Amino acid sequence: MAALIGAVLLVLVASFQSNDSPDTWFAIQKIEIKGDFKYAVEDDLQADFSSLLGQSLLGVSLSDSLVVVLSSEWVASAEIRKVWPNTLQVLVHEYTPLAYWGIGN
Repeated sequence: MAALIGAVLLVLVASFQSNDSPDTWFAIQKIEIKGDFKYAVEDDLQADFSSLLGQSLLGVSLSDSLVVVLSSEWVASAEIRKVWPNTLQVLVHEYTPLAYWGIGN
């Protein structure tokens, strides 16, 4: 049974090899951003997170990715998940403003 599983895994790895290097086998091609946005703009967040595109899903560190995600100005916290085979899913929680200026004039 172990030999059969090993053979299947070997065929899968060989099918991914082709001419690509192992670093590009599971390259992040899509970043899904989820959350209730009132102040942040999803397109701006997508641009902020674009530095993660092209990195290997297997090699990227979630803690390093979290640093990139938290660098956006309206992001208070976030949860990151790796989704097989090439997607990074980010759940964003925004900051809540403490005060509003210029409202009620």
